[in-house]
Amino acid sequence: MTKPAIKPGIEKQIRKVFKRDLMKISDFCQREGIQVMASSPDPNMESYYTTPATRKMSKANFETGGATDAEDLETNLRSLWAVDPCPHFTVLATHVAKIAQSLRAIEGQSSELSQFVYVMY
Repeated sequence: MTKPAIKPGIEKQIRKVFKRDLMKISDFCQREGIQVMASSPDPNMESYYTTPATRKMSKANFETGGATDAEDLETNLRSLWAVDPCPHFTVLATHVAKIAQSLRAIEGQSSELSQFVYVMY
C-alpha cells in the first residue's frame, strides 16, 4: 500500500489560516460579546444536556449528502456559518475548501492486497 501524497506546504497553509483568519474572527466575536467556544466548563451547570425539540428522527435527518468536492464544501460551509451567531466565519469557507483540496490524497495503484480487505472462503 502506498502512502497518500499530500501537497507540500499544507501545514504552513493551515497555520496561516488559523493565525490570520480564525484567531482574528474569534477575537472580534468575543469583543462583540458572542461566545465562540466555552473556555472551561461552567461549575454551576448540573448538566449540559438539553431535551431535543424533535423526539423522533427520520431517515432524512441522517442524510446530509456531504460535500462532493471543494466547491461544494465551500458552499455548504458558507450556508452553515451564515446562520451562526458570529457569521464572520463565512469568510473561512474559501480557505477551508482550499485546504481540503490540498489534503486530498492521491493514491497510487498497487498489486499489494490492502490490510483492510478481509477474504472469506
